[in-house]
Amino acid sequence: MGRDEVHVRYQGRDFTSDPFDFILAQRPDMAKMGLGVDKVQTGRLIPAGATILMVEFGAGGQKLLPDALRLFKLADVPRAKYTTYGAVGGEKAVIEITYKSGYGDRWRVRSDRIVPEKL
Repeated sequence: MGRDEVHVRYQGRDFTSDPFDFILAQRPDMAKMGLGVDKVQTGRLIPAGATILMVEFGAGGQKLLPDALRLFKLADVPRAKYTTYGAVGGEKAVIEITYKSGYGDRWRVRSDRIVPEKL
């Protein structure tokens, strides 16, 4: 997979940054709390079936998780987890990545959906 575009939609605006930079723009204090990053850069290839952690919570992860759930809509996080951390409701940011497969097909994956869509 080759990444074409990464942006975050939040409060009716598009931020053309990766999730890590977006988090730091919203909450600069999180930089000191153990955030890790694996940036998705233009031209980076990710093998089929492989995953990367675009934002990783280090040692302070349990403290950052409630803030992350209040900020992002993540389809693979059970609603019960949002409820546990008081993160239900409110407008949430959606991460959107457009990419090309090795065969040249264009796809879009969003943090609020489990299945990518073919463009």
